[in-house]
Amino acid sequence: VAKRINARSLLVVEAGIGRTMDEAFLCSTFIRASGADLMGVVVSKAWPDKYEKITTALQKGLPPRGLDIYGIVPFQEELAAPTVEQVFASLDGELLGGSEHIAHRVLCTIVGAMQAENMSHHIKGRTLVITPGDRTDVIIACLRAHMIGGADSLSVSGLVLTCGHRPDEETLALIRSFHLPVMLVNEDTYTAATRLRNRVFKITPSDVTRIDWAVRLVMQYIDLDRILTALRD
Repeated sequence: VAKRINARSLLVVEAGIGRTMDEAFLCSTFIRASGADLMGVVVSKAWPDKYEKITTALQKGLPPRGLDIYGIVPFQEELAAPTVEQVFASLDGELLGGSEHIAHRVLCTIVGAMQAENMSHHIKGRTLVITPGDRTDVIIACLRAHMIGGADSLSVSGLVLTCGHRPDEETLALIRSFHLPVMLVNEDTYTAATRLRNRVFKITPSDVTRIDWAVRLVMQYIDLDRILTALRD
């Protein structure tokens, strides 16, 4: 396509060391062999704790082989975090409560299959918990974690109740009073968890928070001035 429209191209590869270099060399060879004009590469999703190591290795390995690096962008966990609303929209279920808080982010997902006391050790900040609807002990534990976390440091962002088991009226009343987003689905726990695990939650036009994060990452880690200069040459 780049050759047909006479456009310069920029290769984007996922961060690593050996694999990244292999992908960059393979793709750049194909692009150039096809007659397209390749400017260089941008590397994305570099783990923050390995950022310096990855940067040093790629700077030594890519430019000497004719691949200029225009930026190495670190992985930002929040950028991959969907809202509870986006998660719930991917499930065919009934919202039982917490509609006013579905804009909260989900950073991790766990299955509440163990005893509530043991499960609490696996709850991190902004966790989505998936559990059968008849596990009242797990539901109560999630409500407590949600209350303790508070609005600024949520422990539990939302709850997915599976197998079509609707909680009893007393538990439903607690769900509504705690304002925790809870959805009831007919799928079994494994199927619901697998579906969410395989789901890619892309940045949508309405997700202004993640758009802002993405823009700030680009501005900070990609050399836009050098890209524009290369395009004018």
